[in-house]
Amino acid sequence: MSLSRRSRLHEAAAGVTLLLGMVTLVWPAMKKGGLVPTAHAGTEAPASAVVPGDAVVTHGGSSDPSLVAGSGRGLALRPPPAHAPRAWDARTGTIFAGDRATPDALPFELEAAITARAREEVVRNVGYANGYLATSGYPNGDIPEDRGACTDVVVRSLRAAKMDLQLLVHEDILAAPAWYDLRVVDTNIDHRRISTMHAYLARNALKLTTDVNDQDAFRPGDIVFFAWTRCSPAGAPVPCKLDHVGIVSDRVGPRGLRLVLENGGPRAAENDSLDRGTLVAHFRALSRS
Repeated sequence: MSLSRRSRLHEAAAGVTLLLGMVTLVWPAMKKGGLVPTAHAGTEAPASAVVPGDAVVTHGGSSDPSLVAGSGRGLALRPPPAHAPRAWDARTGTIFAGDRATPDALPFELEAAITARAREEVVRNVGYANGYLATSGYPNGDIPEDRGACTDVVVRSLRAAKMDLQLLVHEDILAAPAWYDLRVVDTNIDHRRISTMHAYLARNALKLTTDVNDQDAFRPGDIVFFAWTRCSPAGAPVPCKLDHVGIVSDRVGPRGLRLVLENGGPRAAENDSLDRGTLVAHFRALSRS
């Protein structure tokens, strides 16, 4: 090899060594300054990052198929696309008012608001308490937020759609006392009684099928009442005693039935329980007229 060629090779090798040295010195500073991309929460997860057995992180608990799958090792999902809002009008003094796409369906944003608030009871790990508790006031009064019964899930959820059952039930009791059979009127507890809530909805809300096989008839945010025993919702031959109420979820269980957001003790939960016992009544927060 000639001397000049050997010299050029030495110069090239020296240049490569110098370049590697510069990268070694600069790289930590770039990484510290945020110039090097890393897979932290809030970033979209590449498909190669998902390993079988990893816990899948969902955005806000949603099961929207448009979300990008991510692993439970700090990778988060891309938020779902924004839905075009539909206008609605919560007119004071009316029952369940609002514009809707069809006469028997709530607007999408109201379904989403009701179910999201019901799911908060589960996320907050709200304990079961079905005794008498004074509310924080009237209207829009509530018992301590870390406690509640099945009816409190419904009351709190509907308030996310600007429907205050404490106010609505009390005004309806005064307007039609014969429907309620109450010896004493009490705004602390009347709207939290399962029989009173059922009577109010039977008078004012849209009544729907109790056939759980007709899953198209069940929408997120619907209100469902149960009896733990087998009975006849029509009253004969075995009348039903109301035992429980819950909110229909926006999620479907492994058996193909919509889940129920409820608090029957010891804590609020989202259960595959739509066909547990007897489904006595099924309402939607729309005027029945």
